[in-house]
Amino acid sequence: MQPSTIMDFIETDDIVFDIGAHTGDKAVGFLRKGARVVCVEPQPRLAEHMRSRFAGVPAVVVVAKGVGRAPGTLTLDICTRSPVLSTFAPHWKTGRFSAYEWDEQVEVEITTMDALIALHGEPKYSKIDVEGFEMDVVRGLSCRAGILSLEFTSEYIAHAMEVVHRLVTLGYGEFNVAVGEDPRFQLAQWVPWYEIVRILGNSAVENQKLWGDLYAR
Repeated sequence: MQPSTIMDFIETDDIVFDIGAHTGDKAVGFLRKGARVVCVEPQPRLAEHMRSRFAGVPAVVVVAKGVGRAPGTLTLDICTRSPVLSTFAPHWKTGRFSAYEWDEQVEVEITTMDALIALHGEPKYSKIDVEGFEMDVVRGLSCRAGILSLEFTSEYIAHAMEVVHRLVTLGYGEFNVAVGEDPRFQLAQWVPWYEIVRILGNSAVENQKLWGDLYAR
């Protein structure tokens, strides 16, 4: 039977990177599968919330950093009205959320996926939810490491296609997609990069409010 969601791939003691973990809601699902979860969140208040939420849970590590192409520091623009929209990427603020205000800035320490792997081990799955900063995250990865998922939106579909090409250079060869909040894979079979580029391009033209998660393995 073909796996229908990413959870079908997760087994006991697998390592999961939750990059852009927000308040840790997705991490709870991974914990129920018996995984060990590295929750990476650059917003100080949210990272502190997760430290309290998962206090005494040895299967969770909270990393209060951003993830990018190289170690250092970056300015995070925080949307206090809707913290889930906070971003390192200026272009993100010109899309469908342009009516929002990013009214708080904070300097954040940046790590890389390579550094996270060196410290915590290779993940079975990395959930990357970074509000337009996806390319920078994957540029901090030097080789294929488990399954990845990255958020995409129709107005930045060209950005998603650039990420696909970067992933191909890292050794990723098969892709799938989930739409909106539906966790189910939309394609019955995983497809090569050129097919997912065609599918995303056509879908973005047909639905200018399209968004979801792109999976690579």
